[in-house]
Amino acid sequence: MDAETLDLFVVGVNHKTADTSLREKLALSPAHVPDKLETLIGESAVHEVALLSTCNRTEVYTVFEDTAQSSDKLFSLIRRNFSAIESGDRSRFYFHKGRQAVHHLLGVTSGLDSMILGEPQIGGQVKDALRLAQQAQTIGVFLNRLFHLALHTAKTVRSETAITRGAVSVAYAAVELAEKVFKDLSGHSALLIGAGKTGRLAAKHLKGRNIKELYIANRTLKRAEALAAEMDAVAMPFEKIADRLHEVDIVIGSTGADDYVLQAEDVRRSMSRRNKRYLFFIDIAMPRDFDPAINSLNNVFLNNMEALRQVAEQNALKREQELPVAYDIVDEAVDEYQRWRGVQDVKPTIVALRKKLGAIRRGELDKFKHRVDDEEMQRMEELTHRLLNKILHFPMRELNSTKESNQQGPLTAEVLRNIFELKDRYHEE
Repeated sequence: MDAETLDLFVVGVNHKTADTSLREKLALSPAHVPDKLETLIGESAVHEVALLSTCNRTEVYTVFEDTAQSSDKLFSLIRRNFSAIESGDRSRFYFHKGRQAVHHLLGVTSGLDSMILGEPQIGGQVKDALRLAQQAQTIGVFLNRLFHLALHTAKTVRSETAITRGAVSVAYAAVELAEKVFKDLSGHSALLIGAGKTGRLAAKHLKGRNIKELYIANRTLKRAEALAAEMDAVAMPFEKIADRLHEVDIVIGSTGADDYVLQAEDVRRSMSRRNKRYLFFIDIAMPRDFDPAINSLNNVFLNNMEALRQVAEQNALKREQELPVAYDIVDEAVDEYQRWRGVQDVKPTIVALRKKLGAIRRGELDKFKHRVDDEEMQRMEELTHRLLNKILHFPMRELNSTKESNQQGPLTAEVLRNIFELKDRYHEE
């Protein structure tokens, strides 16, 4: 396989292209990512791969065969590895290649493609995706460089723009939505289900709005107790959630559970003890924590990620004016990656050319080592070494002068690889 038949690709769905039900089919918890990476790297066309899976997106980043059928092959790969995906789902997927793929990840990591513009959690999620791919040994020099650059770029965007000013997290939007319903949270109580990063943020924002009482439940009680102690809240055993619903007004779900944490019947039973008081659910988990049928019950309101979109759009208006500056930073970083990529395309050719001509020189010298004395052999060594350097000077000069050109450098390298029958840079010994 020639080097030029490989390129960087991203294929995925997000909150803009796919509804919750489709995103749920692709959602992966961190515990399931390593197995999926191992399966994906086993695909013959995949040379590197990393997975980014959050509540709002699932994306596969890969160094993959670049052909006219690449998008078809990538979608087939997705269907093989995510069995719930159907052929009709293809229109919901986006496919980016090369520079466009680089731009996409840098924008995502900087919070510019989030449902809530400037949302800071995505940076940590990208860092986790990089760590999991490194641990699974499915990431190589190209994706490793790309992910590190994306994290650095996001840091620059945060420090040099006001894109994250104000409320930007999904957790904050959930609390803001609750405040719109109840006006003043100081007279109400809330139950937070899930003590992970998103749960911690939600707890912090609830306490910041002076919630009267905050309960925290988690499958691992110790984690709930630790967060409760930090937030001056009360830990609740996970198995008691359904029995205690009548005590709270707001329930926020942020677990990584595969199944519903609460069914409609659980809520129906609790409502008989609430004397017609409203019960407000906010589902910010993916897959969803709450049975959608809950929303059909009287005096019960269920809002999920889709319901947060309006809140997100209102908050985004305050930060949209920062987008031009943020994208200028991203564009500069994309140029940096492309220049580096150009060097990587050319550098192996320089090494391989010197190695190939050096081997020819050595082979010819070996034919004479038994015909001449040591002194004569030494002179031949020095002469052929100088000749080799003079011959290499011209192609080396051309490669070095064009190696940072995104078009000319790789083209020159390809010509030399073909002329001298050099090995592909992905398969050099």
